[in-house]
Amino acid sequence: IMPALVALALLSTFVIVPLVTGQMLSAAYWSDPQTWRYPLEVMTFGDVGGAPPGWAETHPMPGEFSPPLWTLKFEVICYMLAPICALIGLWKSRTILWLSIVVMGIAVIVIEPANPVFAINDFLKVMIRFFFVFSLGAGMASISAEWTPTLGTVIIGLAMCVLSGLTGIGEEFSVNIALCS
Repeated sequence: IMPALVALALLSTFVIVPLVTGQMLSAAYWSDPQTWRYPLEVMTFGDVGGAPPGWAETHPMPGEFSPPLWTLKFEVICYMLAPICALIGLWKSRTILWLSIVVMGIAVIVIEPANPVFAINDFLKVMIRFFFVFSLGAGMASISAEWTPTLGTVIIGLAMCVLSGLTGIGEEFSVNIALCS
């Protein structure tokens, strides 16, 4: 992730945006603190919801250079949590892995709708959602070589897709099911 992220941050700030916006020789561009802050924010997984100055000001998402970058910090955290889960035995067997996925799936369904009973911050909500999908991918990878879909598993899978769609993660869930098939 890091080499591509560094390349994106540096090329977007120091080549693409100044060329596309005509600011390559603009003293205002090069003296704007955002010109120097943006690549640092991207490379440190900070606030990536911006762009170098002058980028796409009339665009439907003004000032957004690469909107999907916000997911990277959560993906990196998931990759750091994976060996911890393995060390504490959560992924010791497929049964335990799938039970933990079911528990996380229930947590996503219960917590996601912003129920005031579960007043947790947005970071934790997103982290639970990401780790659920990440773990689901790990679970699907663990069975993909020998899994043969049956009518029962297809029905259960479709029911889970419908249920997960009620919480806003249906697409990600469906993609993991499709990748395993």
